[in-house]
Amino acid sequence: YYEENKQLKQQIGELNKKLAEYDDLKEEVEELRKLVVIKEEHPDNIFSQPADVLGYVANDPFKGFTIDKGYDDGIKPYCPVITPEGVVGITVEVSQYTSTVRTILSPDLSIAVICSSTGTDFGIVEGSVITAENGTAKLTHLNKDHGIKEGDLIITSGTSGLFPKDYPIGTVNVTGSEANGLSAYAEIEPAADISRLSSVFVITDFDGKLEDTNETENTP
Repeated sequence: YYEENKQLKQQIGELNKKLAEYDDLKEEVEELRKLVVIKEEHPDNIFSQPADVLGYVANDPFKGFTIDKGYDDGIKPYCPVITPEGVVGITVEVSQYTSTVRTILSPDLSIAVICSSTGTDFGIVEGSVITAENGTAKLTHLNKDHGIKEGDLIITSGTSGLFPKDYPIGTVNVTGSEANGLSAYAEIEPAADISRLSSVFVITDFDGKLEDTNETENTP
C-alpha cells in the first residue's frame, strides 16, 4: 500500500504539472487570438507579442506597472500600451527586457480624443490625483456647447501623434462645466480595468509616426 500510494502521489503531481502547462498554453493561445483581432481592426499598426504585467509600481496612485518586454522586443519609450478593451497608457522607461508603463490615470499623460457618438466633440483626456482615487480620468477642453452625454464612448483622435486613432479610451460617467464657465469637462471610466491587468499589447509603430514621436515628444 505504501509503494502504491507513493506512485499515485507521483502520478498526481505529474498530472497537476501537465494541467498547469495546459492552462498556460490555453491562456497564451487566447492572448494571441485577441492580438489577431486587434491587428485585423488596425492593419497599419505594428504590435509586440503579448506582454505580461510583472507588477505595479509601489506607492504610485496612478497604477503604473512593469511589463516583461523591452528593447529586445522592439519597444521604445512613448509606445502606446493597450488591451483588447482599450488604451492603458504609454511606455516611459525601457530596458533590454522590461518596460515601465505610465497609465491614463496619470496627470503626466495627455491624450487627444473625440467622442465617437457625436464625431465632433474633441478634447484632452488626462488624469489627476483626485480622479485616480476613483479609477477614472478627466476629459477637458470641451466646448461648453458639446453634445456628449453619459455612456458615450471616447476614442483616440490620432491628432497628437502620440496615439493612433480609433482606440477606445473609456465611457462618460458624468459631464459638467469648468469653474471658469468657458469650457466643459467629463469624467471618463477607462475601457480597460487599469488596476487588474495581467497582460497588455504594445504598439511599436503606426503609420511610420512613432519613431518621429519618440524623438520629439516632450511628455514629462
